[in-house]
Amino acid sequence: MNKESVKDPSPFQFKYFEVHHNLCTFKVNTDGVLLAAWAQMPNSGYILDIGTGSGVMALIAAQRTEAIVHGIEIDKHSFLQAEYNFSISSFNSRLLAIHQDILNYAPHQKYDSIIINPPFHIDSTISKENTAVAKHITQSRFIDLISRIVDLLTVDGTCSIVIPHRQVEFLRSQIHENQCSILTICMVKSYESTQPFNAMLTFTKKEASAEKTQDLVIYQSEKKYSSEYKNYTSELYTIF
Repeated sequence: MNKESVKDPSPFQFKYFEVHHNLCTFKVNTDGVLLAAWAQMPNSGYILDIGTGSGVMALIAAQRTEAIVHGIEIDKHSFLQAEYNFSISSFNSRLLAIHQDILNYAPHQKYDSIIINPPFHIDSTISKENTAVAKHITQSRFIDLISRIVDLLTVDGTCSIVIPHRQVEFLRSQIHENQCSILTICMVKSYESTQPFNAMLTFTKKEASAEKTQDLVIYQSEKKYSSEYKNYTSELYTIF
């Protein structure tokens, strides 16, 4: 593929970069943008975005910090668009797209921060008839994924991940199985009166005395974003 073939006729425009994503398995979405805006990140060092897709979370990390940011992606078309999005951004000197399976990735350095918006259905098996297979991950691969994340983190490093709210306890068990500690759990709700639909967690290899719990409400009322959501995303979206 040449550069012209990975250009999106209608790229998603952020304040300081644009994202071409028409060839990507996953398009720009609220889950990934919010996680990258919320996640704990160092201002320097190395950050890894696992399953980078279009590269949007890596781009946000590059905007928020001065760190070197790597985005790893197994899908070829998504990788090529992420690579293109990195190349046209003003942060391109600190961004690198990697086409590889994370379970086989063996970098020379460890990462100070890892961010990941994984497939949101964790199943014991995946049927071949499943037309949305890209949105699913087997339990065994998810378990291997968490273990690999721990291996890739520095001693003081953190990982921030977003998952469906119903899967929090399964993720918690895997974090503890790997002798890691949860620092923060953020329950994401559409409205104050509704139940959480997602959870964003940050965990670390270091022992933590207690985990912090918080709620984040996206909408104050119909079509009106909450001030908290705006605080996280006002430097990203052009609507704010």
